Amino acid sequence: MKRIYKFLQPFSVHVNNIAPNIPRTYRIDGNAALSNLSWENALADYRKQSLADNAHFDHVVFSVRLQADGPVTVTRRWNQMDALRRELDAFGLSPLDDPDMLMRAKSQQETFSIRIAPDFLMKILFKGDYAKGTLEISARNFDGFGPSTFRLDPEDISGELLDDLGRFLIGRIDGLPGPLRLARTSPILAP
Repeated sequence: MKRIYKFLQPFSVHVNNIAPNIPRTYRIDGNAALSNLSWENALADYRKQSLADNAHFDHVVFSVRLQADGPVTVTRRWNQMDALRRELDAFGLSPLDDPDMLMRAKSQQETFSIRIAPDFLMKILFKGDYAKGTLEISARNFDGFGPSTFRLDPEDISGELLDDLGRFLIGRIDGLPGPLRLARTSPILAP
């Protein structure tokens, strides 16, 4: 855990200074996507299991706000309003138009359109399960919108994996690093 934090903390500072463009596309649906992303304000932090100097790390968290060029518009049928609200909440996306106002002004059209703010948070939580000897990773909006989870053995956390993770985060490689692809588990919760 300490090795992960010692990589992510200076990585965050460095990448905040260069603020790269991220050539990844995050799809809301088949017609709406946030792309041409810019890096905004990454942060790495940790928490120990206790206040003791020699206490194990409880978790390490990394987050970064990604910003698109502008808002996107999502169009759905009126009976999908509640589902869209839940989806936007799960993705951490903010509507620019008030869904309640849209419902009150419901017209005779079959669909409604709502503008979505162009920024969102990507968050990764690294948590050590010391009893099982594994590293549990829970992420939100990591390699697309929504939650993803991974389980790794501590020996899988190599300098190469961390470097590839950094390259993936800034969009220099397209796919997840190999050990993460192989360690994906079914989504349980998003941080």
